[in-house]
Amino acid sequence: MRINIVTVTSGWILQKISERTAKACNDNIDGYTMTISDKADPDADANYYADLQNCYHGQKTKLDVAYFTHADRNSKQWLHNLLASTNSFNNLNGIVSMNERYTHMLKSLGWPGDKIETITPGETREMFPLRKIKIAIESFDIDDDKPHRVVFTTQNDNRVDDSICVPLAGIAFEIDDPLRPLIPQETHPNCRCYYVD
Repeated sequence: MRINIVTVTSGWILQKISERTAKACNDNIDGYTMTISDKADPDADANYYADLQNCYHGQKTKLDVAYFTHADRNSKQWLHNLLASTNSFNNLNGIVSMNERYTHMLKSLGWPGDKIETITPGETREMFPLRKIKIAIESFDIDDDKPHRVVFTTQNDNRVDDSICVPLAGIAFEIDDPLRPLIPQETHPNCRCYYVD
């Protein structure tokens, strides 16, 4: 399996972590090969984004997994905006969270529990970066039999209803989910929101 680690073009720490992880994998694990790039590789078996905030920009390939380190100012709203702006609910196969606090925050925003792994650096002292990638890739198999999902999307302007539509923005619903709000019947009159695949 070839895994492409997506990192940044500038950012010494993320680049070094990516280089060390790829070297450790290529030297120690049979059946896995890792490459490093500053963008997703559509030909790789999986793309692993070294940092959700800085490396993932909404692309969709065969298998996409991102590592989530922290929410800016511990803000749930900031995280919601990040997930919505990158269409993460629809495009990412999974997220690896670095602690339980952020796992709970992601789940409270509607991130599915079967699409998240919590792997803290302290619990995996040796080969941590390599282990988190291997666990993540093996955990988030592509399953074509999963129900079709759509993402609630706003117009992202100052006319969007703050109490009804903003909290729904970026949430993925199964197409036949009885809790999926019908627009405009179950949102508000003149609602301009819509669902995207």
